[in-house]
Amino acid sequence: MKKDTHNNDLQKELEELEAEFNAYKKETVDFIDSSVYLLNTYYLDYELNQPKFLLGHLQLMSIEVLNFVKNVCEKHDIEWWLDFGNLLGAFRHGKFIPWDEDMDIGMMREDYDRFENVISHEVKDNGLDDLIEVKKRPFKSGIRKFIQVLARGEVEIANFKYILGNVDIFPYDYIREYDENTLEEKYRAAKDKCMDLQKRNFIANYALDTFYEDMDLSWEPTDYIIPGWENPCTPGSMYKLVVYEREKIFPLNEIEFAGNSYPCPNEVDYYLDKLYPNYMKIPKNLRKHNRIGHFRHNKNNEEVFTNCYNRLREINAHFD
Repeated sequence: MKKDTHNNDLQKELEELEAEFNAYKKETVDFIDSSVYLLNTYYLDYELNQPKFLLGHLQLMSIEVLNFVKNVCEKHDIEWWLDFGNLLGAFRHGKFIPWDEDMDIGMMREDYDRFENVISHEVKDNGLDDLIEVKKRPFKSGIRKFIQVLARGEVEIANFKYILGNVDIFPYDYIREYDENTLEEKYRAAKDKCMDLQKRNFIANYALDTFYEDMDLSWEPTDYIIPGWENPCTPGSMYKLVVYEREKIFPLNEIEFAGNSYPCPNEVDYYLDKLYPNYMKIPKNLRKHNRIGHFRHNKNNEEVFTNCYNRLREINAHFD
């Protein structure tokens, strides 16, 4: 009898804990939903003032780095377009998403390769070696992926050159006919093989050629476009794998971003819907950088940002 009583007491205690947990979970969900509702109302229905000091400086520097990239691309007849959060920000806000601070652009593979071949020379020819860094951001495995063009400035804390602004460049490829049911599995296997070849010190071009062969990709325009293996829109990465119709992207259009006009996909609504379903709503989970945290306790932020910004802006104004 005592055993049964003990079991009943435990069962009652368990039920009370479950009820308390469910009430807490509902309260938490209601709070999140309310917060998201307020975010939607505030960021989508109201005109916002300029971002505060640090975020504003980071955004302005990223735009100026983008303008340098734009000048280089125009000089070398390289096509590109605003991508990811910047395209969303341009379409939804006419500027940065309120919590964003860097720039993302896309290029077809041929333009991407040409850009990689000329950007470092342009940095050097314009006397920006000490300010602009060009690198390929590495995976945790050490394999190089997409190109980054970074502006760095030395701050007082630890005398480290922190990133003041940057542009990430992502490649895209033409694909021939494909099967939607097997595409993701095929892509994952081809990407893993490509990365494995690079880990084993095969020439990068050979690894890419192998990826092209395995995925039935084409250097010549086809009806469809997919993200390159370095792109975050791939299986196991930040975004789902997407396939675009070429005629929805090209010929490129123009869109306003923070008072400037930049290239964009021909049908922006189509492109964004592929990337961000329900893109006209603020999501519950926000992806953002924490670069501001590097600068909050520095005393020379104003000097560093102002000097670097003015210097790069002067170069862009007289770019040749």
